[in-house]
Amino acid sequence: MTKSSFWKLINTYWKDMNNDLLLESDSKERFDFNKSLLKDVLKIHQSEKENGLENIIKDIDTKSLRGKISGCYSYKDLYFLDDNCDYYFVGDIHSDAFILEHLLDSIEFFEKVDKKLPFKVVFLGDYVDRGKNHLKTLNILLLLKKHFPENIYLLMGNHDIGKIENGEVTLYLKKVEEDMDYFYIYLNHLHQNHKDFDDELLDLYMTFMNTLNVAAFILTDKVTIKAVHGGIPRPLDDQFFYISDYGQLTDLTLDHEETRIRDCILWSDPSIQDKKTPHTGKRFKFYEDQLINYLKHMNIDLVVRGHQAIEMGHLPLFDKIHTIFSSGYVNKGDENINTDTAYDFIPPKVLHLDVKKGLPLKVLDIKLNNH
Repeated sequence: MTKSSFWKLINTYWKDMNNDLLLESDSKERFDFNKSLLKDVLKIHQSEKENGLENIIKDIDTKSLRGKISGCYSYKDLYFLDDNCDYYFVGDIHSDAFILEHLLDSIEFFEKVDKKLPFKVVFLGDYVDRGKNHLKTLNILLLLKKHFPENIYLLMGNHDIGKIENGEVTLYLKKVEEDMDYFYIYLNHLHQNHKDFDDELLDLYMTFMNTLNVAAFILTDKVTIKAVHGGIPRPLDDQFFYISDYGQLTDLTLDHEETRIRDCILWSDPSIQDKKTPHTGKRFKFYEDQLINYLKHMNIDLVVRGHQAIEMGHLPLFDKIHTIFSSGYVNKGDENINTDTAYDFIPPKVLHLDVKKGLPLKVLDIKLNNH
């Protein structure tokens, strides 16, 4: 699919559309398009898991896997990406459909595809909430995954998880009021009030969002990176020996605070505070020595993550962890023209790993395209 045909298809269903307009529109064809995309991407995600990696991946020793996998696979809700190519890391999008076109232009996505250049784009989660275009944002990401499955990898963020049972919305966040800026509340409203948003479409969205992979391990000749939405598991006496299997990061295993380990790595944040605070709850702060111990335990070099609305769009800490945020303002002259974003104070960024040069990662601006 070419760049022009991609955006022509998106605009066929979503031109000038936002959350409010969708509630009042005649949307049967648009919702049928949703169904088709969701079904296709769920098939792709399932095919990524059919790989027999259980015979290769045993003990936690990430660097030792380099050259043993020979490709890109999903295993225990984790990606293991063993292609020696350029990587781009995209932080939180938060229902900002506008930013995606300019983001793809900034990394020359379609030009690289046309030239058959080897590269991958890893999205770090938080696709929904707060911004003004929930379903259009997801449709763009789904269409990218459908047509470029070897270039696009979608990870889970803490805002992406939720459920709706008997009309009751359960968020992974602290309960908010009935605010349409929150995806699952909006989705439930569509289901209850829009005749064309049926049970099948609701179930497809639930299935897709709640089966996204939790993290990706990127294995190149020069560097091994863990890409994740939040951070690291909860340390026990500053160590991580209680984690002996990759599956513990994503299954139902509880840690020593009776919290699911998966929840911790979707929520935790790095901190430069001098005094360590207690590691309670699922959103806790971790510190440089704890991060270094985790990197050693997993045998990786670096963590790339999203989760925090960094004022400058990017924040490196300790030479070992990078936070990136990818929703924000796009200026035309002195005026922000991105009305989709809830973060009009942030200059959105993308991180680039040039596989030939290795570290340091390069920070790319997302700017107004030239067409």
